Amino acid sequence: MLDPDAAWRLLKDARALAAAGRRAEAAGRLRSLLLDLGTGPDAKELRLKTYGGLFQVLLADGPSVRLSRIFREAVAEFCTLPDPDFDELYVAGAAATSTSLTPLQRRDRFLFLVQQLDKVQALDGLVAECGCFQGLSSFLMCSRIRRHKPGFDGSGYQIYDSFQGLSEPGAEDVEDVEEAALEFVARDMKKGKFRASLEWVKLSLAAFPRISYFPGWIPAAFAPDNPARYRFVHVDVDLFQPTMDSFEYFWPRLVPGGIVVCDDYKWPGAKRAVEVFCSRQGVPFNVTPATQAWFTRPAA
Repeated sequence: MLDPDAAWRLLKDARALAAAGRRAEAAGRLRSLLLDLGTGPDAKELRLKTYGGLFQVLLADGPSVRLSRIFREAVAEFCTLPDPDFDELYVAGAAATSTSLTPLQRRDRFLFLVQQLDKVQALDGLVAECGCFQGLSSFLMCSRIRRHKPGFDGSGYQIYDSFQGLSEPGAEDVEDVEEAALEFVARDMKKGKFRASLEWVKLSLAAFPRISYFPGWIPAAFAPDNPARYRFVHVDVDLFQPTMDSFEYFWPRLVPGGIVVCDDYKWPGAKRAVEVFCSRQGVPFNVTPATQAWFTRPAA
């Protein structure tokens, strides 16, 4: 294995080449660095950083056979759930929505999401997402629906988002935060964080032109007289109140066997919302290794 200090310098030099527009040269150096690092436990952090740099360089030119192959290589090394078809889709989604392919653990979270969606493909009802950021999760879900329903153009798929990022955190979001969550809470729990414009998201999801968009703060974005029924709802709004409002709005509209996935069980407020809501409803919930909570509407 390379001396760690030397390896970090090589990684920094490759990033500088990429920033200067010399992407082919940067990619070559990063690939060589991966080969020289070895795969021992001491090299893990450096390998993850090097893969991340390589993904970024290659993704700048869009999806490619080379990028897909190297991404699958990284997944085989660092992830526990192999799925080459999904990895191909994930790379395409990252390119379409200008989303980074790292951190790699996010890939497992999205794989679980589409696996849950697959469980309800045969049910009647719409699919909704609350909180879409740049559109990657919606790209993946719509693509998964298209796999089951060729020609799917976004009809029956809804997105609810402020398109202004997070709202102001409330007391339930900041009180009694567990130590393990303090770092990312301080970094990410800020009004306006995770903002992407409606125009950006529509462009990212142009492959599905019939998606229905409902811009506005939750719950104001929800129509009170909505008669629709839903088979799947993905809630990714991070904070207690909009998470709770989303559960309360969609739960009575969820068909028996329909599933709600909350992306944010590691967020203090969303975690509280899941626990409070499911306790009130008498419904059990499950938590994935990727810190998502999910629960199912039982048969009447």
